[in-house]
Amino acid sequence: MSLSNASFTVRGQAARALRVARGVADPASRPRYVAAIKRRLVSASAGDAAARGGERCLVCSGSVSHRTLRFTRNPSRIAELSICRRCGFIRNHTNYESKYEGMSEVADLSPSTRAGSYERPGREYHIAKMATQILGRDSLEVLVYGAGRSFDNHHIQTLPQVRNVVIGDIINVRDDAEFIDANKPPPRRFEVVVASEVIEHFRDPRPDFVKLLRLVRRDGLLICGTNIYAGGNLARDPYIFYQDHTAYYTPPALREIARSAGFHLDFRTPKIGAAMRKRYVLFSRSAKVMQDAACYFGTQAYAPSEKDAERVAAQKAVRPAARPRKKATGQPT
Repeated sequence: MSLSNASFTVRGQAARALRVARGVADPASRPRYVAAIKRRLVSASAGDAAARGGERCLVCSGSVSHRTLRFTRNPSRIAELSICRRCGFIRNHTNYESKYEGMSEVADLSPSTRAGSYERPGREYHIAKMATQILGRDSLEVLVYGAGRSFDNHHIQTLPQVRNVVIGDIINVRDDAEFIDANKPPPRRFEVVVASEVIEHFRDPRPDFVKLLRLVRRDGLLICGTNIYAGGNLARDPYIFYQDHTAYYTPPALREIARSAGFHLDFRTPKIGAAMRKRYVLFSRSAKVMQDAACYFGTQAYAPSEKDAERVAAQKAVRPAARPRKKATGQPT
């Protein structure tokens, strides 16, 4: 292309950009220009999907569709998604920059109100306590998988049914408990494995779940805490836009993962998530363990969670003393 032709092209592009800006600014022509911009974005997204070629679902190998979404509450946040047409699993291609890279100590990890501190128990403690009650056994060994900044291992250790608590993660920034590297083959299996807010960070769910499930004894119980997608407007769903969230599961997607690994599956709702999509996902190879879980929830409307426990404790602390009963006099009132 000659210099004069290049100059002509640049001037044409600048004129087109100015024309589009004026069209969007004019209330009379804005709807037509906005519609045209949306069509071009859809076309570009389709081109990106074609460039990815024969991409298949990471869970069930089904065909996928592609969507580019802006978060309605913060349009600067964009997600490039692959959505399985068969099991509904949602993969986020834009969240693969790990927030854990470069961390060397526990202070580097983000604090969380749901994580247990040395002073108070958090979500992992309540999940582990529920698991011990479901199993109904003593001398249990518990693994807190993806412990991060939660110090619930110390609170779990105080449970009478628990013999030992181990923590596991992809990086070791802790020295307050026995540590298992999640990237290496496990030295042993555990009766209770707690993985709260972990599986949504999986990059490749099949092999990542294999690493997690191989830590569970045949008669053991794995409980994962995560949000479950059940339809709705993804552009208004903050969960898929959170940092480092690369996997958003549907019930059929998790059923496929459990089935292929020889596990039974169940979903339960914590009270803190009753109005949201938060679920505890229970996995076990043992049908008896899952029946015991069903019996546990036969008398419990919701699974325990950290906020609910704090609320109950606060209510007990401020509950007024009962009024003394009046002695019966035998006289009509």
